[in-house]
Amino acid sequence: MVSIDFDDVRLCESSVERTLCQRGSKKTALFNRTLRLGAISSRISLLRASVSTHLERTEEATRNEVAVKSTIVAIRQESPTVKSLTLSIPDKEFRFKAGQWVDFFIPGLSVVGGFSITSTPAHLARRRTIDLAVKASDHPPAAWIHREAKVGSHVTVRVGGDFYFDDDKIDCVSNFLFVAGGIGITPLHSIMRHAIDLKNGGCGNAGKLRLLYSAKTLDEMIFEKSLRELKERELLRYRLCLTGSHQAHMRHQDVHIGRITEDLLKNFTLGMSPSEIIAYVCGPPAMTDDVCSMLKRMGVKGDQLRYEKWW
Repeated sequence: MVSIDFDDVRLCESSVERTLCQRGSKKTALFNRTLRLGAISSRISLLRASVSTHLERTEEATRNEVAVKSTIVAIRQESPTVKSLTLSIPDKEFRFKAGQWVDFFIPGLSVVGGFSITSTPAHLARRRTIDLAVKASDHPPAAWIHREAKVGSHVTVRVGGDFYFDDDKIDCVSNFLFVAGGIGITPLHSIMRHAIDLKNGGCGNAGKLRLLYSAKTLDEMIFEKSLRELKERELLRYRLCLTGSHQAHMRHQDVHIGRITEDLLKNFTLGMSPSEIIAYVCGPPAMTDDVCSMLKRMGVKGDQLRYEKWW
């Protein structure tokens, strides 16, 4: 162990930056080397997280024990970079909770995908099908879906995930706030539609449903038709947040230009007491962390907050 004499290090401040100034001693040089190694180690950790597999990232998540066979019966282009699949699942033992995902096993491919279910449990009960939405990438399962999958292709799926609407703990009289970043809209779409299914099933005093949906461009926002339908039926209020640098011309009542901010969250939740909000947040890790921190500062407690980070 090396002892560092911090008298050898003094901080120098200017109006534009704060720099570390050294006296040039061997101890200080070793200290700087330690800092550099620490920074490199942090970058390596971030890199490992970015290339980890779905199974590695979700190894501690709840999973069903049984995987079931399914058949692709429809493929749709939801946006320039997102395709949706409809899978037929005859096995009546297959069940899921709104918000969960599936492990996606492709014959002949060793890498397992992980994709959120965008449809509802009621839809499965009626039609024995589920819907998935998959963003294009070089990840082998996503690449297979975008380049090779076709109607009639057979895959195997297994339900998992701890981010869901818990029918036993949440009632539909709550006020729901959904915050989505990019493809993070997929589990939230299932949860929103499920909450509405419960209202239509007899929960006539259902609370408010509000959605903030962030993406780079309007073209990348999926489920626009579904969201517009819910809004027209006065079942959902939503606002789109466009973060792309060339989206200023899209500014209007339902569109916010820029990232989600605490002021935007406060204004969007006017009329909803923080103590009565159930919040669901899903998106990239940094965005999810930021939004959760904002909501906590606004008074939304931890047991009212559910989140999932999606890569």
